[in-house]
Amino acid sequence: MNAYRSASIVCLASVVLASGCAKGARVQNAPTPANAVRISEAHAVAYEASRIKDPGKAAERYEDAIGRYDNFPAAWNNLGVAMMQQERYLEAEQAFARAAEQSRNDPRPLYNRGLLWMRRHYPADARKHFNEALERDPYHLPSLRGSVECDIVLREPSETTLDNIRRALMLETDKKWLERLESQRVKIQSALARPERSRSLDEADADLGVRRGEVTDRERQMIEDAIKARLGEPESSPVESPK
Repeated sequence: MNAYRSASIVCLASVVLASGCAKGARVQNAPTPANAVRISEAHAVAYEASRIKDPGKAAERYEDAIGRYDNFPAAWNNLGVAMMQQERYLEAEQAFARAAEQSRNDPRPLYNRGLLWMRRHYPADARKHFNEALERDPYHLPSLRGSVECDIVLREPSETTLDNIRRALMLETDKKWLERLESQRVKIQSALARPERSRSLDEADADLGVRRGEVTDRERQMIEDAIKARLGEPESSPVESPK
């Protein structure tokens, strides 16, 4: 075992000890030599899982890694990604929730929860998680995109939407997103500035095929398909090579 790997294991064990003292350490989390071995083994298995293309097989390996050491937020997040790719949405939601709880500064698990709820046609719940991700990192571009899209779908643009668009425009490099965000910025500014906002909000939603009043199932599916194409896939956490 090289010096860098030994130092990494000791560092992670120290974090475990601090966490255990705060909440009541479990036997698994005690910084013993045996626990250091479990951490090392879990990391190796998770790295192997990160290189597997098949989501079902990847999920099995992430579950193996977590079985060896469960205080492993990257493995929980990536397990959720693999389950989401298999449309195992309830299990994916639970995995993302564990990852978000264990890694309280990482916006990715919360972004992934938002993406999951958006795909299940619950934009209000999705927006809640996108915004929670932005509380952790106000410049997390995928969450900025997601929050803006939810505001548009819900027809509830606000000054917060404009703030998110401005931040996203400072970070964005994708030409299609730049064009979309700039277009929405102009439309939403116009909507907020006019006394009769409903007319302007209709115009802002026109590109998604939304009409005022009841949204039909077909329209809702069109909206979700458009958003899925724009927001893409959930975000995995990096797992570095154990070598």
